[in-house]
Amino acid sequence: MDRVALVTGSGRGIGRCIALKFAAHGYIVILNDITADSVAQVHEEILKTGGSSIIAAANVADPGEVENMVEHIVSQQGRIDVLVNNAGISPKQDGMKVPIDRMSVTEWQQVVNVNLNGAFYCARFVLPHMKKQRYGRIINMSSIAGQKYIDVSGAHYITTKTGINGLTRSLAGEMGQFGITTNSLAPGRIISDMMLAVPEEINWQILNSIPVREYGKPEDIAEAALFLASEDAGHINGAILPIDGGWTVT
Repeated sequence: MDRVALVTGSGRGIGRCIALKFAAHGYIVILNDITADSVAQVHEEILKTGGSSIIAAANVADPGEVENMVEHIVSQQGRIDVLVNNAGISPKQDGMKVPIDRMSVTEWQQVVNVNLNGAFYCARFVLPHMKKQRYGRIINMSSIAGQKYIDVSGAHYITTKTGINGLTRSLAGEMGQFGITTNSLAPGRIISDMMLAVPEEINWQILNSIPVREYGKPEDIAEAALFLASEDAGHINGAILPIDGGWTVT
């Protein structure tokens, strides 16, 4: 049986890498982003390498769109085995975070709606199908910013990633009895558009705080996601896994 994996925010960066990794290991990958154009290139990459993928455009911050997307996937594929809640944003101003006292209500709400509410909506509408299957893997994308204060991250981002950890624990506690595990990945400084939006000198300062003295790669996150989605990870539930080169221990 081919497992079906829904990966949100899979048009670029970590999401793209996770989608490619899953496709290379035989998953039918549902590519989600806010528009079909955003994931079209990833879709072509997967098809060219003999993988299987389907585009499912939807705004994860809109519960109606998420519900429609999930129902359409299940009607076409019959199941959703893995949900990777990867979609997320971290707005910057000239490469720097916006301090709390200058942050607009609109920006706060936008980040909360995408990063935290979006993960809840996706889990909420996928869960009835996973419970019926008595099988599921939910992998939430947290951040080490959900575990310690990170000076380059805005309050909205830190708050949502802390919330993701709470959502992960709640899902793990409530849904484990149905064969559904939920875990979080907590990346540190990963080479991505989000990281490159920060001034180079700040990234260099952070690099000197990372014990392994290297930035992480999207592939590091994709490998961990692949393992947590596997049968071998069936007894891992409620974990929040830092992938940060040891940054959180400093």
